[in-house]
Amino acid sequence: MINLGTDDCLQQLFFNISWHDFLALSAHTYNQPTLEFLSTYAWGDTEEVLTFKLQGRQHRLKYDNLNTIIGIYDTHNTDIYSYQLTQFKSLPKVEFWTQITSLLNFNPSRKKDPYIIHPCWRISHRILSTSIFGCHEPGQINTVELYFLYCMTSRRWSCPGFATFFLDKCDIIHMKTTSDICIGGLITLIGLGVGLQFPESKYVPVDDPPLYLLDCLAHTRMELLVPINNRQYSWLNHVKQPVYTLHNISISAFTTSDHETWFFPKELHDDDVAEDDDEMQVDTGHAGSPFEAEDHYDLPIRQLPPPFYDQPSGAHFEPQHEYHSYQQHNEPEFPLDIYSQLGSLHLQGNQNTTVIRRIEEQQARASNYMDDLWYHFRPEGGYRPRGPPPP
Repeated sequence: MINLGTDDCLQQLFFNISWHDFLALSAHTYNQPTLEFLSTYAWGDTEEVLTFKLQGRQHRLKYDNLNTIIGIYDTHNTDIYSYQLTQFKSLPKVEFWTQITSLLNFNPSRKKDPYIIHPCWRISHRILSTSIFGCHEPGQINTVELYFLYCMTSRRWSCPGFATFFLDKCDIIHMKTTSDICIGGLITLIGLGVGLQFPESKYVPVDDPPLYLLDCLAHTRMELLVPINNRQYSWLNHVKQPVYTLHNISISAFTTSDHETWFFPKELHDDDVAEDDDEMQVDTGHAGSPFEAEDHYDLPIRQLPPPFYDQPSGAHFEPQHEYHSYQQHNEPEFPLDIYSQLGSLHLQGNQNTTVIRRIEEQQARASNYMDDLWYHFRPEGGYRPRGPPPP
C-alpha cells in the first residue's frame, strides 16, 4: 500500500471516523463458533448489554466493552467517548456520489464501487464491504456503505460507533435464508477478547503482526489495478480502462484543491456520457432524495469531548452526564466542517458573496456555541478554547 501511494490516505479516512485500529484486525473464521454466536446473541435492551454463547458458555458484554475487545478502539478512547445520539437527517447522498464518481444519479441496487474515481475511496469501501458489511456482492455499494464513506470525508464532532452497526448487521444475517455468512472473523475476535481459545487454522496462516493492508495482487484480483510491467500498475475506471499510472503523489492529497485528486486527468477522461450508460438508468423519482431514514441513523454513536486549547499542565477534563445532556439538547443545526467549506470557497475563487456571508454567519454561530458550552462545563482553572485566558 505504501508503494501504491494509498497508505496515508487510507489511514486518514478511517481515523476520521475514529476507527483507528480497524485496518489492523486479523482473525480466522470458524464455522461452529460463528453459528453458535448468531443463534444465541441478544441485544437492544435499555442496559446496552450484549448476551451470547460461545463454546457453550454464556457471556455478557456492554457495548463499549465490545468495541474494545474487538480492537476498534483502545480502552482509553472508549472511556473518553460518550454514547450519544446524533441525527443525520439530510445527508447529501446524490451530491456526494456525484462528487466521488462524477455521475449524476445513484441507485444502491445497481451501483458498483469501480465507479468511484479515487482509489482510496474504492479500497475503503471494499474493506468495509468484506468485513462488517460482508455480503456476496462486495463490489456493490449500498446506501449505508455510502454513509460511512461520507462520514470519512472529514474529522467530525460525532463518529459512527462500531458495536451497534456490527450488531445491526448480525440481525440482518440472522434473518436471511440465503447468501454466505462473512463476519466470522469479527466473532472470533469477540471470543478471543473474552478469553476463549481457538485452534490454529490448517489452511490460512495469520501473520504476526498481521499484513492488514491489501497488496497489489489483491487489488488486481478485485479489478482495481492492471499491471503494466514488473514495477508499475495503473488504476482502472468502471469500464476497465487505465486512469493514471502509479506512483502518483496527488492521489494521497485530500487537503488540496487539486481536481486531479478527485477526477480523471483530461487526457484520460472516460469518453462515455453518463446519460448513455445503461447502468445509469435509475428511478428518477428518487434520484434526488437524501439518505433514507433507516434504523442505522437511530443508533448511539461515539462522541468527542469539546476541544480546548492552552490548557495548563495537570488540568484534566472528564466528560460528565450533565455535559452529555446539555450537549444533546443544544446541538447546533449547522455542520461543523464549515471552516473547510469556507476555505474551499475562497480557494476556488468563488464570487458568490451571499454564500460566503452565510457560511461566515454559521462560523460565528459555531464559535458562540462552543464558548457557551465551554463556560457551562469548563474544568476548574481551565482556559477558554478561543482567545486569551480569562482574568
